[in-house]
Formats: sequence, structure tokens, C-alpha cells
Amino acid sequence: MAFAELLIVLAAALPVGWLVTSLLGLNCRERIYRGVFALAIGLGIFSYLILCVGLLGGVSSFALTISLFALTVISIATLLIRSRNFASKNETISCPEHPRSNTAKAYKWASVILLVFIGCLVVFYCFVPPGAHEWDALSYHLADPKIWIIDHRIVFLPTDSHSDFPFLMEMLYMLGLLWNGYALANLFHFVFAALCVVALLNIGERHFSSSAGLLAALVFVTSPLAIWEASCAYIEIGMALYALLATAACLEYWKSSHDNWLYVAGICMGLGLGVKDLSLIPAFILLLMMLVRKAPWKPLTAAVILGVLFGCPFYVKSAVMTGNPVYPFAYSIFGGKYWNAELAHTYSTEQRSFGESGETDTVAQDVNLTRPPYKAPSLLERLRSWIDAPFKLVSIPHIYYNYNDPGIFTQLGFLFLSLAPLIFLAPETSFAAKTSLVLVGGWFLGWAISMQYVRYILPMLPVIGLIGGEGAVLTVRRWSPVKYLVIFAIILQTGLSLSYYIPKILSDGRLPGMWAVVTNEDARSRYLRGNVNSYRSDKWINRNTPRNAGVILYEETRGYYLNRRYLWGNQGHSLYIPYSSFRNGHQMVRWFVDHGYQYALLNLQFAPQSQSPDGMRDLARAVQTGTEGRLLLRWYYPGESGEKWRGFLGEAYRDGEAVLIPAASADATVVLQFQPTNGNGL
Repeated sequence: MAFAELLIVLAAALPVGWLVTSLLGLNCRERIYRGVFALAIGLGIFSYLILCVGLLGGVSSFALTISLFALTVISIATLLIRSRNFASKNETISCPEHPRSNTAKAYKWASVILLVFIGCLVVFYCFVPPGAHEWDALSYHLADPKIWIIDHRIVFLPTDSHSDFPFLMEMLYMLGLLWNGYALANLFHFVFAALCVVALLNIGERHFSSSAGLLAALVFVTSPLAIWEASCAYIEIGMALYALLATAACLEYWKSSHDNWLYVAGICMGLGLGVKDLSLIPAFILLLMMLVRKAPWKPLTAAVILGVLFGCPFYVKSAVMTGNPVYPFAYSIFGGKYWNAELAHTYSTEQRSFGESGETDTVAQDVNLTRPPYKAPSLLERLRSWIDAPFKLVSIPHIYYNYNDPGIFTQLGFLFLSLAPLIFLAPETSFAAKTSLVLVGGWFLGWAISMQYVRYILPMLPVIGLIGGEGAVLTVRRWSPVKYLVIFAIILQTGLSLSYYIPKILSDGRLPGMWAVVTNEDARSRYLRGNVNSYRSDKWINRNTPRNAGVILYEETRGYYLNRRYLWGNQGHSLYIPYSSFRNGHQMVRWFVDHGYQYALLNLQFAPQSQSPDGMRDLARAVQTGTEGRLLLRWYYPGESGEKWRGFLGEAYRDGEAVLIPAASADATVVLQFQPTNGNGL
């Protein structure tokens, strides 16, 4: 069913994007190449339509379906009218056919078979429910659209600053959740990965070589991180596609001097900004390159305006709802609702703590998952990482990801580092390769001096792949034995990636294998109970509380499996809950109940005390004996240092105003019901 619904959405989005390309005069004989641009643009426009309908209170399957259907009908009708009126006229731009290079057929077909096989594997994993590794999906990529589905409207979520990020991909995920569930949402992200592959093959053939395009696709598709992200509802591959298409449009412009390609680049870069604000880095670099090459100012200005128009809707939404277009960032400039300088500093420090610190990290520390205390690096040390970070991404990858979630998700692979440097050995490189090298160099510098998080490199990977692809092709032409080293490297990275994903289909240690999870409901429930420790409590709340009940999540942000309204309760998320005005637990409980929140879910697994060896042992013992409530008494008490709510919650628990629900409390998660007394709270 999810496949049929996906095809319906794609078939509906294609004519919308095709109309845009038609209005821009793109009449490519290479229909697939034009189709990639059209589908990417059409899906982006669909997202903005979903945003508009959602803000008007139309978050329902019927309202969104009718709106998207109407836009598709209008687009098809307009295309038909244009085809009659302009049938005898030539369009502004023609994309000429290019001769096919003589890629060895055996290698080519082996590569295509590998791409298709990994694609099928990714599609299978799209049907696996999001688990502990998909933290961001459970916290906001899927969780926020689900809240809006419950409310039937896109509203401000006061404790979740992520909900005011650019949410172009999440609008598609909301449609997926409405029509089918997490599987369709995941498949939308897979579509963007598939479009990246098709785009790489076409860009390679048009501007590099068909072999370079094929190698670029392999660099991208065999990356462990790319395989994982393509199967879940994250956003980096969406950003990757729009950045890649904007780059391709710029290359087309520099090759043909047709202004309309500038407009396409502006639209694609704007849609990239709608996915993630970090798209501003490649957008700025491409604009700078246009200025250096003295692009005419009128079409360039028009392209920038298009980029702003296609990129601004989520920033306008954020400005209206919070007073800050890039909330919660840039607080010192724009301010922001329920935010302050202390929260802004804490959030910024957390973001910048990924990657290299002022202390030296070693391979031994990375293997043992230990790390010296973080020391903020100087600007000079950040600049130095521009050079050594590519090597450390391979040798000590965990510093660029979450230390509490090690594994294959930290790995970009090594092909990007193995192939890309070969471009410097080539005697003569293409203009496209030189341009891409400048883009990636500037982009990587922006990453190095800001937030060194491995997922934020993923959008660069397709362009890095093109550079490496050309470098490998040209090097092989000079020294043919290098061909076998390239093949070996591809086989090795593929083997390492698949050695993780394929065995999990049949067995996942103590948890059911993914085949059973996808096909059997009982196995799916067991998998989620063993993978997301709050899942059992979430399900109890869904079954046993009123539909209008509200829940406060403490030491936890993963609310996707809750079918109730909820707030993130920890003070570090927001100032919405006025903890500073509470004098005791009674006042806190009374505020919650008055605002419609009658329950609390406390995840002891992420309590500060559980991070020490003694705390971990105490928690494991409490889980085994079902005595999490006693641990709550020990860990949360009046006057406890740290965030004030912890002492208040412990006080309310002792006073009987936060009542433990034993049937709902399990797996290190405690569920409490707020029952305020008639005391005055003084």
C-alpha cells in the first residue's frame, strides 16, 4: 500500500515541477535529466502547499489530498494549454545529447546491479519502525508532524525549538503519516536518495564522464551513513539533492550561458534552504563563484530573488511564531520566544562540542569510546581541522557523532577519502571538477569552523563523489593497474556496509530480525520494547488515558509513539514552563494540571545519575526488580542541585501529588499522574 501511495504522490508532483521547468524554457531531449529537476521542484512545492494548508487548520488526509490534487490538475491543464500554444515554437533552452563514453560493460552492469541491490535493501529498511538510533525522527522529524496531526493544525510547539527549523522534508513526512504511517514517510527520504543517484549519473555524463558519474553514485550509495539515512525520516539527503541540482544548474549555465539555468539554480538552492539552514553555505559559495565569473547582474539578481522566495516560507513562519527567523539560533541578534542568552549559549556549545576539541583525540580512545574532557578549540585549531578532519572522519569517527550511540551510523566510509585526492594527480581536469573542488573546499571549511557533525557532511558526499570519480577515471587512464585498486576499495566499503545491514534482516542479537519486525506485529512490538525503552509506557498511556490528556516528558524527548499532546519538561529546552516562579512541587503540579497536562513520563535511563557506573548498576537492578519508583525517591528529592524541576517532582511524589502508576512503569521508565491537593503551596 505504501508503494502505491508513494507512486501517486510522485505522479502528482511531477507535472507540478514539469510546469515550472516548462515556464523556464527547459526542453531537454534528455527527459530523465529534466525529470529529476521537475520531481525535486514539484515535491518542494507540495511541501509548501502542505505548510500553507496546515497553518490554516487543514491537517487532515482529506484536506491535504484535495489541495495537492487541485494543484496537480491545474498544472496538467496549464501544460496542455502550453503544448498547444507553443507546439511549433522552440523553447529557450535545449539540453544537447552527449556521446556515451566507452565504460567497460561488465563494470557498468556490475555497478548498476549493486546500486539496485542496495536500493532494494534500503527500501526494505524503510518498513522497519524507527528505533533508538533514529532519535531525531522520534523526537521531531516524525514526532512534530504527528502532534500537528493530532491538533489538525500546524501550531507553535513552545518547548520544542526544533519545530521552528526549516521543515520542508517534514511536510512530506506529515503527508506520509496521514496516508500510511512511518513507512511512507521513510520512503519519501529514499526517493530523494534515488534522485541523487539518477542526478549523479546524468551530471557525470554531461560534465565529467559516465564512468565518473557511476563512481560518484557508488561513493554515495555504499556509504554506511547514506544507507542508514536513506531508510529513515531524516533530512540530510533532501539537502544533498537540492545542493547537487543547484550545482548542476550552475554548471549548465557556465556551459551554455542560458540565464534560465540561473533561475533553476536559485529555485533549487531556495528549496535546499527550506530543508536545512546550513544550505546557506553552498548557496553563498555558488553565488560568490557567479560573481567572480561576472554573471550578468540582472539574471543573477532574479535567481537570488527566486532563491529567497523558495527558501523563505519556514523562516517567515518562525519569525511570526517566535520573533526569530532562525530560532533558536542568533539569539543575540533576533531574540526569541521562551528563550534566553543562557539557553542559547548552552545549545550553541552542545552543537559545537562535536568534532575536534582543544584536546587531542586518539584512535585508542575512539575504539574504547572514551574521550578527554571537552575543551573548546580555538579558531586556529578549527582551521587546522579543515585539513586533518577528512582523515579523522575515517580513523576516529566517533568524535563527530554521539558517543552514546556508536556504530555504523558514525561512518561516512572511506571511499570519499580514497578517491577524491586522485584529482590532484590528474594532469588535466574538467572545468566541472575544478568548480566542484572549490565548492567542496569552501563548504568543508564552513563545516570545520562551525558544527563538526558527521551528518552535516552527508550533503557534500555526492559532489565529493563526482570529484573522486573523475580523479579515479583520469588516474586509471595514466596507470591502468589503479583500476584494480579502485575496484577493491569499492568492494571493501560495500562489504563492510552490507556486513552490518544484511545479517540484521534475519537476526538482531536478542531482538527479532528485521524481516520478522516488518512482517509480524508481535515481533515488531518486541523489537520496539527492546529498542525504545519508553515504548511500553507510551502504549499504556495511549490505551488508558483520555484522548485530551497531556503528558510531560522528563529526561526524554522521543514522543513519536505517544498519541497524546506532550511537552518536553527539562528546563534546558525552553522557558515556557515557568519553573523559576514555582516555590515547591505543589505549584508545579497545579500549573501542569491547569494547562491540561495530567501525566508525566520520566525516563530514568537518561537521568544524570544513571551516567555513572554506580548509577548504571542501580538502574539495572531497579529494572530487573521493577522498583523504578524507589529509585525515583533516591534520585529526585527536594533541594536537589541542578534543574529545579527534579526537586519539585521528587517533592510532589513524596507528597502524593505525583502518583506512580505501576502498570505503566517499566524498562527504566516511570509514569506519574498529577493529583494536586487543595493546599496553598506556600
